[in-house]
Amino acid sequence: MSAIEILKDEGDYHAALQKVRRFFEQEPAAGTSDADEFDALVQLIEVYETKHYAIGAVSA
Repeated sequence: MSAIEILKDEGDYHAALQKVRRFFEQEPAAGTSDADEFDALVQLIEVYETKHYAIGAVSA
């Protein structure tokens, strides 16, 4: 498993997207270090997207 770091900017965000893409092409087996890395990357990406690409509330 490679080092996981906080996504501080767009460069980090895009690098994380590239890393996580390989897991969609070949899903890691549950309980492996690759599965742990996938989970961590997805969580970091979700946090970054929520902060920087927030979708506003729908008005009725």
